[in-house]
Amino acid sequence: MMQGVLRELAARSETADLRGDWRATRPGEQDQLDRRPITRIETGLAAATVAYQRALDLDPSLLSARLRLGWVLAVNSSRDTAREHLAVVVNGEASAEQRYLAYLILGGLADQDSQPEHALEAYGAAHAVHPRAQTAHIAFMRAAEEAGDVALARRLFTEYGATSSWGEDPWWTFSVGLDSELAAWLHADASQP
Repeated sequence: MMQGVLRELAARSETADLRGDWRATRPGEQDQLDRRPITRIETGLAAATVAYQRALDLDPSLLSARLRLGWVLAVNSSRDTAREHLAVVVNGEASAEQRYLAYLILGGLADQDSQPEHALEAYGAAHAVHPRAQTAHIAFMRAAEEAGDVALARRLFTEYGATSSWGEDPWWTFSVGLDSELAAWLHADASQP
């Protein structure tokens, strides 16, 4: 599991826009494009995929590995397979944190596929799980606008402006390779003689 996290973080260090279109080039730049960073990202994400799959082979109930595998597959152009893994997290015995993160990633997939109604539904579910988390609130607000629900977008915007303090957002720790299940697993592993 940790090998996957380390490989994923190494791939992330190659670009500031891993969730975006990091393979994109501007017209006329193809010949000038240095493929080395892209190759390192793709190689790192492929290695992370293998490591997370290996962790799931050893323990299929490890939802943290399934969640991270879903994320890596989502950013490495395997959207359908990512959705399958994330559905297991959402529909399984996941913690609120894991469901929140899975819904955020599912919302991002719907965004990438230009499905604003599905993005609205997924981001709304993430917001329902953690209503005081900034990431879900902003994503839900933007998705409401994209889906044409102006009243909801305005209400969320007003709520955002009126909120003086936000709760901890699981996305922040997930983005640096951690979640509560992984932290507990590491603690238990480190406690072994």
